[in-house]
Amino acid sequence: MARTGLKLVQVLLLLFALAIVAALALPFWYGYRIQASYEAGMAEAAGNPVSVETVRYDKGWFKSHVESLVTIADQPVKLKLDHEIVHGPFYLGQLSRGESPLVMGVVDSSVSLGEPSPGVSGPLVRFHTVISPDGGVVSELSFPEEILPTSGAPVWGRIEYVPQDESLSLQFHLPEIDIAQPMMSATIADFRIRADLQQGVHDLMLGEAALSLDQLSVAGAQGEMDIGNLRLRTVSKGRDDKVDSMFAFWGERFSSQIGEVGPVSFELHVNNLDAATLAQIDALEKEMRAAQAAGADATQAQMETMSKMMALLPQLVQNLEVLLPHFLVVTEEGRLGGSATVSLQPFDESAAMMPMVLLAAIDLDADLYVSDRLLRTQFEQNARKRIMQQQAMAGMEEGGTRLLQVDIDEKAAIETEKQLALFLTQGYLRLEGGMYRTQLALREGNLYMNGNPVNMMQLMQ
Repeated sequence: MARTGLKLVQVLLLLFALAIVAALALPFWYGYRIQASYEAGMAEAAGNPVSVETVRYDKGWFKSHVESLVTIADQPVKLKLDHEIVHGPFYLGQLSRGESPLVMGVVDSSVSLGEPSPGVSGPLVRFHTVISPDGGVVSELSFPEEILPTSGAPVWGRIEYVPQDESLSLQFHLPEIDIAQPMMSATIADFRIRADLQQGVHDLMLGEAALSLDQLSVAGAQGEMDIGNLRLRTVSKGRDDKVDSMFAFWGERFSSQIGEVGPVSFELHVNNLDAATLAQIDALEKEMRAAQAAGADATQAQMETMSKMMALLPQLVQNLEVLLPHFLVVTEEGRLGGSATVSLQPFDESAAMMPMVLLAAIDLDADLYVSDRLLRTQFEQNARKRIMQQQAMAGMEEGGTRLLQVDIDEKAAIETEKQLALFLTQGYLRLEGGMYRTQLALREGNLYMNGNPVNMMQLMQ
């Protein structure tokens, strides 16, 4: 019995010793893995416009300290990054958040100016990042009150990466901020960004993103501008070897010293983009940035990349379909709206460099409507400009006469009436319930309005 008890004690002591060794070895191992991941990330960032230089990396057994310098291409300002890294496998601070204390590491980062600047001291933004043992990352950002003073709740942001499904989610919320400067004041209220992306076909990041803004008001020497209740949403999905995308926009109010517009809304679908070609374009962009980071001439690199991208254009859009289910613009003078569909006939690389040839490959069908008052206002504005240009030319000649503004307005109204009457007579427009309507069609480079062929030169005259 005594021997059995002795063996049990020996086993327990052995297990305890192994636990001590593991507790001592794992922080070093996790520190090594974090450093390897950091160095891999720096190598990948070298091909981007933002380059990161590691100034120092002090790796300890339980903690590490890293200092980096961020340089943005063509920008004089440099940013300094400080990272305090606590190695796993345990971080008891997670318990207060209701999270598991098992981690690979916890990183507290701060971003500050690389060189001192008057009126700016201390960090510009802070990040708290938790790296899980499976490589998942959750990072939360915050701004010091002296950098971004808010009227109430603080600015908040969160980024999460899940390695199992290669997904990335992002959230950002700015509740309200008032900016007052001698030459300008601004108010931003309830600004939100959300994105949920996942690696899909050909390793493209696809998913959904949304932006919302309740109010943006700016007042300055150039006047005032106000945006109210803005909403944007994008969705991209992989389908076989194609990518379909959607972009939706809605804004309740856009106002400035020149007038007010709103609401404005539209929904745009771009379908059947070739996924493999999109991946090639993405690779070309990375190559261009890598070349620029290595010292290549920026303009030359951009021109070469653009040439290669243009060569890929026919393959990218060979089965392209563009749908505009609806769009609406409401102004003080009336409404403009409608719907449209666009498709492309096959074309080769040479056509991509010749707009008129490319135009012949486009098939367009659109239903448009515009308020009588809005169309008249636009036509009269164009007529006034034309009359004033003619008057300016005539005034240069001997004996030229100068019209009064009232005469210009009257002449513009008469020209507009004749022009609208001509469009109605020729069948280009239909007047129904105070709305001018037309059905546009583009076939092989020829434009039709309500089924009637349009002579573009004559229409412009």
